[in-house]
Amino acid sequence: MVAEDKMPSVNRSFAVTQALATRLLRAKVGDKFEKLSELQREFSVGAGTIQAAIKNIEMMDCVKIRRSGHQGSYIEALNPKQLWSLSGRAPLIGVFPSFAAQEMREARVLFREQMSRFGIPFFTSEQPGAMGRLDSVIQRQADFAILSNGVAEKIPAEIQQDLCFFRFDAGTYYSPISIVILYREGSDPYSSAETCRTGFDPSSSDHFSLSKAEFGNLKPPAAIECKYLEIPRLIFEGEVDRAVWRKIDTLIPLELIGIQSAPLRSPEANALFRKFSQMVLVTRKEDSFIGTMALGDEG
Repeated sequence: MVAEDKMPSVNRSFAVTQALATRLLRAKVGDKFEKLSELQREFSVGAGTIQAAIKNIEMMDCVKIRRSGHQGSYIEALNPKQLWSLSGRAPLIGVFPSFAAQEMREARVLFREQMSRFGIPFFTSEQPGAMGRLDSVIQRQADFAILSNGVAEKIPAEIQQDLCFFRFDAGTYYSPISIVILYREGSDPYSSAETCRTGFDPSSSDHFSLSKAEFGNLKPPAAIECKYLEIPRLIFEGEVDRAVWRKIDTLIPLELIGIQSAPLRSPEANALFRKFSQMVLVTRKEDSFIGTMALGDEG
């Protein structure tokens, strides 16, 4: 915060009001409202500036504070829509996997409904690659990212410490019937690894783990490294016999070009699938309110 004697009083008061509104977006009803002296130290301004900022946010119906004398002050009510408007923040940006997956279309609708309840403007974009989505949050190009639980659990601890993770129910990222084995018509999807060419994408944590659990040995020449999105083409052209696949909408139904699907059969692969199937919303720690709102917490 800019020191008080270096900023005009009107600008100083407005800047503190904005900062306080942003801070209150992360608060919950029942939380203790900080003492005047604590806010003075945090924002490096005088008591008058803090008092003016508190008066502003109360007059604008952003927050209702219950003052209990020596017991302190507590947040009695919050108005996220007013707080957002006063904070001056831009609309939220969320990065999702492809909306060709039914689960992600449903998730987008859910988030829009939740954010609309709180009056928070919200935009979405598609971005392939879980680590790319995560990096968008870390680099502040997006406010939150959607990952599978399988990816979220493998994020290094030194990165996790600056992030917040919000987990949804099982089946919200991968539905129970969404992960299958694609294979060429007439072939056996469950053949031994030595007699069947298996496509896998080593850059995709979930795909690699599920492929290894289902098919076992992923070594050449029976295992063929490929880009995940190229799998249907490679099977159609006869370069690959089978691969783990997530069902998505395609321009041409895969069955019409001789590509069939079968469920995972390995107990290990099915156990991993259930573990990976939770949707995880990732935010920076200072934006943890996004996850709270997405989960439907009124605050």
